[in-house]
Amino acid sequence: MSLQIPQKLSNIRPYLIRAKEVSEREPVIAYFCKYYATKLAIQHEEKDEEVLQFISDILTDIEKLKEALDGDPKWSEIIKDDKNAAAYFETFVLKIFARADTEDREGQATK
Repeated sequence: MSLQIPQKLSNIRPYLIRAKEVSEREPVIAYFCKYYATKLAIQHEEKDEEVLQFISDILTDIEKLKEALDGDPKWSEIIKDDKNAAAYFETFVLKIFARADTEDREGQATK
């Protein structure tokens, strides 16, 4: 789902971009990126009709994603348990860091 992010919520754009980037290979990471972006949107002080509609749309999107993940035993335990989620995130982050570190050491780092 491609959601139009209201200008007032531009601070959540990076999390939704990352969610889109990893959605195919890392659906759990995408879920938590969207979840965090939604938390930030809900905490935003200026909630006009556009912002409220966006929050409603992204909550619907997150619920669909959660149902899909919950139906898969591979992902179900990760989204239900904070310790499992934290361990999964740590592994993901370390993998990304190791890849970037290797590229840097080989002199092939990019922006």
